[in-house]
Amino acid sequence: MPSYGRLRVLFRDQLIQTVELTQPDICIGQASACDVHLDNPYVASQHARLYRRGAQWMLQNLHAAAPVRMHGRPVSDDVPLTNGAEFTVGPVVIQVTLTPFASDPADGDDTVSLQAAAPVLTVSYQQVVREYPLEQSEIHLGRASENDIVIPVSTVSRRHAVLQRQRDGYVLLDRESRNGLIYHGQRVKQHRLADGDVLRIIDDLGNFVHLSYADVHQPPPVQTGTLHFAADQHELTIGRAQDNAVCVNHPMVSAHHAVLKRQGQDVFVLDLGSTNGTYVGGQRVVRAPIQPGDVIQIACYQFIYREDALAPTVTSNQVRLDACNLSVQFDTHVLLNDVSLSIYPRELVAVVGGSGTGKSTLLNALSGVRPATGGTVQINGDDYYAHFAAYRRSLGYVPQDDTIHLDLTVERNLEYAARLRLPADLSAAEIAARVDQVLTDVDMQPQRQQRVGRLSGGQRKRVSIAMELLAQPNLFFLDEPTTGLDPGLDKRMMSLLRSLADQGRTVVLVTHATTYIQETCDTVAFMGRGGRLCFYGPLSEAMQFFGVQTFSDIYTCLEHDPAAWEQRFRQSPCYQQYITQRLHAPSPWVPRGTQGRG
Repeated sequence: MPSYGRLRVLFRDQLIQTVELTQPDICIGQASACDVHLDNPYVASQHARLYRRGAQWMLQNLHAAAPVRMHGRPVSDDVPLTNGAEFTVGPVVIQVTLTPFASDPADGDDTVSLQAAAPVLTVSYQQVVREYPLEQSEIHLGRASENDIVIPVSTVSRRHAVLQRQRDGYVLLDRESRNGLIYHGQRVKQHRLADGDVLRIIDDLGNFVHLSYADVHQPPPVQTGTLHFAADQHELTIGRAQDNAVCVNHPMVSAHHAVLKRQGQDVFVLDLGSTNGTYVGGQRVVRAPIQPGDVIQIACYQFIYREDALAPTVTSNQVRLDACNLSVQFDTHVLLNDVSLSIYPRELVAVVGGSGTGKSTLLNALSGVRPATGGTVQINGDDYYAHFAAYRRSLGYVPQDDTIHLDLTVERNLEYAARLRLPADLSAAEIAARVDQVLTDVDMQPQRQQRVGRLSGGQRKRVSIAMELLAQPNLFFLDEPTTGLDPGLDKRMMSLLRSLADQGRTVVLVTHATTYIQETCDTVAFMGRGGRLCFYGPLSEAMQFFGVQTFSDIYTCLEHDPAAWEQRFRQSPCYQQYITQRLHAPSPWVPRGTQGRG
């Protein structure tokens, strides 16, 4: 296997081991199964982790009580590693030597650039997430041990698929497998992979395997890597335009959005009159002093200010939503009863249950539209309610009743919405391109010149979704999007929502329609009377939990003593796996070898 570099491990200035980096995910700790085994009482069993995010190596602290330190300071967020970096795990010093993926930016170049590296296939199943750099001309995938990528679950055939490298990238081919390859709801024999593509393997019980492709040669929406801000530099600009030191290609970012300015020993961040604001520590600012460790947020992107550096952290496409002990009470009526759950990135979650069980109340509490009266909601470990203003531009919310102008065409509705929501400095051509993109996303190009009043109910709902997509949200909430649709349109709507999640969004919907949940949703939340969460997890495990054979039988169970089902669920292995373990996993979410999407 190729070496990405090596780690030199020192104790009391003595070299005790050298570890080659031959895989993209390295665990460091006292446990014997760790890739870097440190037999020291001051080292936790799983203490730290090194992993590749595209071309960038990252360091993650896995043990809050015994922090990893770099430059003498605890590592609280995942931080990028550079060649020659040094960090400590307990009393042990680890020195990093990295094999370069490409030459470093030229000296004096103040613009962050993307390094070249191999494409990456991320494989997710059960509670496992693995990343595989694609460096061979042919890569075999399947359940059998002789495959290059082994997925040891029954959903996958022994020799399921093969990746073949061609001039313009990789093609994934099905090898006559039992469960095939699903792309955007359709079974495909082969698929030419593009950056951000997600394919699924699904069996008759609804068990999923996700295959996510990332081509890191393609430019990201925000440059990666740490941007040095030397003492003799006076300012750094951030914005959508190419002449910024940090260029962020996102429709909610103004052309020249913000600037960091140095005044003597102090550094300030100034908003440059942006449409959607600049936030420091979750608070909108016009001009504010910043200290090392402060987080600057612009749209869905965060930048961590460190001494003489600015580290972009792309939170788009990896939004994890955690709810802890949510309660809603009106007078003496309990509408939501101490609900906790955790939703991982790219998950499509359905909230189902009978009338009056608190489905919409839960959706509103999770989205922040109507916050819960008790409990907390966190986004990647950050208090969502406290910093709602900073996150609301990253939120898409589609209510049950469509709020669109019936007398205008689809295209004109979207153009007006774009001018209201997006930065004022977007050109007419940029707005037209954004409208064109969202029409493609919701499969409404043929109807773009039709009056909304002449559309079907399903088509109107797609227009409502397109309006929310204009701002490119990474959190998406929908209340009864399939109400009134016939079975064919119901299936198309659920397939659309699945594709929105596969494109990188975290999607939560309330629905009464249950026909296509098994083949599209990752997890399902079953609500009982009194706002009780009676199950949360994959639908296939819900059948087993309730001891039934069909979806509709679960509703029958919940009609009888929902309090007992709620208590039974809280004492079940499913609660431990899909709620307790997830809530206690470190944030922000990143692929972690032994934790991830269910």
